[in-house]
Amino acid sequence: MAAEVWIRMAADRRPTGHSHTGAKRVASRGRSHLTFVLDEHTRGYYSFEIHASGDEPYEIGREECKIYDTSDTLDTAAYRVEYGEVVETNLSNPPAASSDRLDFSKLNDPFRRLHDQLLAMSFYSFVPEEMREGDKRPRERLSRHGSNIANVLYALEERDPAVVDLIEDYLRQVVPGIESIETETSGRRRVLRFDQEAEGYENDPWSFYGDSMSDGTLQALGVLTAIFQTSGDTSTSSKLVGIEEPEASLHPGAADVLVDALDDASESRQILVTSHSPDLLDNRNLSEDQILAVVSRVDISRIGPIDEASKSALRDELSTVGELLRKDYLHPDEDQTKASSDDIDLYRDLDDDG
Repeated sequence: MAAEVWIRMAADRRPTGHSHTGAKRVASRGRSHLTFVLDEHTRGYYSFEIHASGDEPYEIGREECKIYDTSDTLDTAAYRVEYGEVVETNLSNPPAASSDRLDFSKLNDPFRRLHDQLLAMSFYSFVPEEMREGDKRPRERLSRHGSNIANVLYALEERDPAVVDLIEDYLRQVVPGIESIETETSGRRRVLRFDQEAEGYENDPWSFYGDSMSDGTLQALGVLTAIFQTSGDTSTSSKLVGIEEPEASLHPGAADVLVDALDDASESRQILVTSHSPDLLDNRNLSEDQILAVVSRVDISRIGPIDEASKSALRDELSTVGELLRKDYLHPDEDQTKASSDDIDLYRDLDDDG
């Protein structure tokens, strides 16, 4: 699934009276919209609104999905719900709608295809403290903050030890001296253990548990596990992995190793990384087609290929991507991002309620 290079968040004018965490954060913004491309001829959009006021329960004000064929050989698939009532659809037998939860997961083809693609995406923002504590839930896929990383590595060692070897190889380049990564049970939880070289103890490495390791080591292990993890059930394997600031807490010298690992993993899945680090981008092996730049204006974030001036500087080897970022010369191509936003009118009648 290739994501469109345009995202817009529109703020709901209703006050929410809630703190901005989880679903509350979505409610405070009001409306979320995603445009997508499933294949060469299939594209569309999905949007929803969550309303909340004071102590009242959250309510799904609107949920809408349209999938259409640009070759005009198939009919547009449409589904729209407002406050628990289906108001538009061409499904022959649509499921009953509800106002307290999103209904998209109930829909069959062609919406199921989009649903499965979205489920095959994993996004990460690692929290070392949660990784140290461990997690008693034996889940197949690494959790967003990495709390179940010991369980994931344990399952990987049983199922695909070559992947664990690869993770260890890269981690040794980031943190010299580490010999292996093991996991152990501690009470009802599985935790990390690192075997590390020590001078004078060449045949008897020292062991350190996750609670003794630095944030940078745990961050690096989280990134490597996220991008290389596999699953015995291919339906649960991540087809797309997004990582927020993978270089966090790492020393600048590890940046090239991290880029190499990300490039290696991209051979088998799509990797998206957000970063503000010039050090991570100071890699002359990064090509112009691997970089998307972002610009935010009021309620619109435009994401797209870098502009021609930036491409020219990279082609002529006058600058690295990191140097362009330091000078604030890294910008999206306005023509391309504007063209993508004009393809679908997401905001028809969205403001008719207030």
